[in-house]
Amino acid sequence: MKKIALIVLFVMFVSNNAFAQNTPTSGRYSETDGYCIVDGQRLHYWLYSTSDGETSQLIRTFISYVEKLGWTIDYDNYIEIFFNDELAVSVKRMMIAKNADVSMTIIEYNKNEATLVVNDCLVDENGKRIWDICRSRFYPLIK
Repeated sequence: MKKIALIVLFVMFVSNNAFAQNTPTSGRYSETDGYCIVDGQRLHYWLYSTSDGETSQLIRTFISYVEKLGWTIDYDNYIEIFFNDELAVSVKRMMIAKNADVSMTIIEYNKNEATLVVNDCLVDENGKRIWDICRSRFYPLIK
């Protein structure tokens, strides 16, 4: 029950405060969310559509909120896959359906271990999304 209340509180706080801002380094972006099944597990995703493909400030902001929730990022075991051919089809389809170039989820293994997964698809110089080229970042989380 505590976990569900914390997630609801987090979603309300995040959606009302940080992610619908217009900052000089991130451009404009809009937020939505969705669910999909990955490896038999139902995952909640926060989805973002950027107007300029600039995602670094958005991701840094999200990471700071994850840290405020009490998680510590294990940067020694951080993994980045630039051309992630193994990104789940369900995640790609959800991103396409919601017109989002960034998706983020937290996969919890137990109360003290989780992974923040950030996927972003490239945007060409004309602002068109390249759905076949996605980068995935895996941030191990520890409480």
